[in-house]
Amino acid sequence: MPLISKRRWLYCASLIVALSGCVAAGMANSDKPDLAAAIRDIVDHGQLDDYKYVAQRLGINITAGPLETLSDPVTHNYRGDRMEFFTDESITARFSVIPKNYHYGVSRAMGRRKYRGVLSIYNLGPKSCIDEVSMFKAFGAARPFPNPDAPAKIFRYFIKREESYELNVVFEPVGAKCATSFSLFQNRLN
Repeated sequence: MPLISKRRWLYCASLIVALSGCVAAGMANSDKPDLAAAIRDIVDHGQLDDYKYVAQRLGINITAGPLETLSDPVTHNYRGDRMEFFTDESITARFSVIPKNYHYGVSRAMGRRKYRGVLSIYNLGPKSCIDEVSMFKAFGAARPFPNPDAPAKIFRYFIKREESYELNVVFEPVGAKCATSFSLFQNRLN
């Protein structure tokens, strides 16, 4: 075998070994749950009232509570409807969600076609780490919102599509590597 062929063969073999290592490293990173990407998928889906989709993206069991009628406390006139969604899971396959640190519900005022909704998870566990890199990758770079009342870094995103969304991601204390909570609002100001 000529010398050049051996060099080319060694070069190709080393390239294959290097590339297979990169592919394996990429697969290892894709196995790590990414809560920021899951939240982005929920926003892209555009229906916070679709609790089955939210449950699938968060990897938790969610059950719908009863549809409640909202009425004026004085006149008792109909004002709209609301529904809460519940989970009984403390640890999930993907993210840590403790039921008492979870709030999810939607409502619709009389005469409105759009739902308002909120999905909040507080005291995010280590499986639920949203670091600034994953947050910026999912939603774009942002500057922290100043909050003189708390020693926290709060990032706010406003996303306008058919539905409007507000996402608040809180890092507390200021130097925390992972967010401690997030709140996603749909049509909050509409």
